[in-house]
Amino acid sequence: MKQFDLYTHPVVGHEVVKNGFSWPGFFFTWIWLLICRLWGHGIAVAVFYSVGPFVIFFAGGVLIGLTMPISDADLDDADLDAAIGSLFVVVWLLSSVVVNLVVGIKGNQWRRNNLVRKRGFEHLKTVQATTSDAALLEVSQEGKSRA
Repeated sequence: MKQFDLYTHPVVGHEVVKNGFSWPGFFFTWIWLLICRLWGHGIAVAVFYSVGPFVIFFAGGVLIGLTMPISDADLDDADLDAAIGSLFVVVWLLSSVVVNLVVGIKGNQWRRNNLVRKRGFEHLKTVQATTSDAALLEVSQEGKSRA
């Protein structure tokens, strides 16, 4: 069983947010953030994924240019290019995994804060359920039993 927070809005209705790690946030990062209306986070991650490789490549090239001697007869240009390329790929992959982990870990918290602070939802209750649909069904059945 998972724990879900249920939110209500007088016009929009109900929203369900799972507590804990967000797998959709981890795998789909900026797309998931935009679908959840987390505009600032989504745009920031999308910019990271579109501009990040160029920044890493440029910064790495500048660092290598500053630290390497201008004339070094022992280094083969092809080997150096391959090593630099591999380094950039590793740095890019590691930074991408870190971004995905941050979105997975913090995504549901960001979503809860966005619902309450910016979109006018109120926290209704926290329930234990197997899926978000089951949590929503529990609330709708509870509302019918009160009527």
